Amino acid sequence: MQALVDILHQDFGAFEEKICVDTAPLLERAYAHRAGLGWIGHSTCLINQQLGSWFFLGEVLTSLNLEFDNPAAFRCGSCTRCIEACPTDALVPTGQLEGPAYALDPNQCIPYWNIELRGSLPEPARAMMGGHLFGCDICQDVCPWNRHAAVTEADEFQPRNALPNLREVASMSPEEFDRCFGDTPVERTRYRGFLRNVAVAMGNSGDEQFLELLHRMADSPDPMIAEHALWAIGTLKEKITEGAN
Repeated sequence: MQALVDILHQDFGAFEEKICVDTAPLLERAYAHRAGLGWIGHSTCLINQQLGSWFFLGEVLTSLNLEFDNPAAFRCGSCTRCIEACPTDALVPTGQLEGPAYALDPNQCIPYWNIELRGSLPEPARAMMGGHLFGCDICQDVCPWNRHAAVTEADEFQPRNALPNLREVASMSPEEFDRCFGDTPVERTRYRGFLRNVAVAMGNSGDEQFLELLHRMADSPDPMIAEHALWAIGTLKEKITEGAN
C-alpha cells in the first residue's frame, strides 16, 4: 500500500493519505464492493470473480478527488452452499431488499468461539466446534468461486504448524506455545484459550487415546482448562460407549 501511495505522490503531488490494512474501524468489504473489486456473497465475504474470496483487503484513504468506480454485480445467484455447510447456522437471512441477503451472527460463528471469546465456551458451542482449534472457513472452502483460487507463493504466507498434532500441543508449556505460535495469528487465542480449544477438539474426536491426556489437563491449576478437560472426558466416554454399541 505504501508503494501505491508513493506512485500516487509522483503522479499527483502532495495530498493527505492514511493506509489501512485491517487496522482501522473501516468496513473494508463494503468499500471494496463499491470500488468494483467484488460482491458481498452469501458467506458475507467479498468475492472476486477471478480470485474467489482468498485474499486480503487494503485501503488508502486520500484527499484526492478521484473518479468513482461502479459496484460489482452480485454473482452468488441461487447458490447456498456456504449457508448449508455452516455447522452452526451462523449465516442468517437479513430480510432486506437492499444490501446483502445474509449476515453473520458472530455469537454463532466458530472463529468467534475459538479465537475471540475469552473464558469458558458455551456448552452447546463445544460439540459444534468439532476439531477446529483456530478459526473455521468452511463457508469459503465450499464456495464454488474458490475452486480456482490461486495459491500464494509468498514466503510470509506459507503454512506454519498448520496441522498441529493434538497430543503434542496438549502438553505444551507456555514457553513452547510462544515458540511455536508466536508472531502468528494463533497467538490471539493466548495459551489458556488454545488449550481450552485443544481439550474440546480431543473430546469431539471420539479417540480413546486422548483420555489420559485429558485427565492430566483436568488437574490443571487453571480452572478454565480443567473445566473443558472434564467436559471433554465426559463427551469422549459417551462417544466411545456409543461406538461400542
